[in-house]
Amino acid sequence: MSKFVFPLEKVLKYRLSVEEAARQAMAEAQERYDLNKRILDEMYKTYESSLVQDDTGAEASWVIRQNNYRLYLAKCIEKQQELLSGLQNEINEVRAKLIRAWQERSILEKVREKSYHRYQLEEKNKEKFQNDETGQSTFVYHKRGHLL
Repeated sequence: MSKFVFPLEKVLKYRLSVEEAARQAMAEAQERYDLNKRILDEMYKTYESSLVQDDTGAEASWVIRQNNYRLYLAKCIEKQQELLSGLQNEINEVRAKLIRAWQERSILEKVREKSYHRYQLEEKNKEKFQNDETGQSTFVYHKRGHLL
């Protein structure tokens, strides 16, 4: 019995490497998103704690600096939200690429399976043909032996 050789094995390996690269890109994008989400959460906490402070009885210059700080934090929060939105879009794009890569690889694997099943059937038919030939030759040999 000969060994099964899938003609598109190199293409399948390439598709597998593309899928792995897409998985890696997805993990990196998700990690960047998570990091920036934690930064945003810390900004919110800082902003909320600045709102809780009691400004009564404080100097006017301190109140002005505190208000400027709150405005600065609000702008930083807005920029961080925009960044997170961009990262979410990037994650969606990378996820779509990963899904496409997975689909392309799985299609080739299904083709390989069907090709392997076809190969097994052909090998089985070859073996059956050889057995039939052997049986027929044996029958003819014994039949001739009885006729003589």
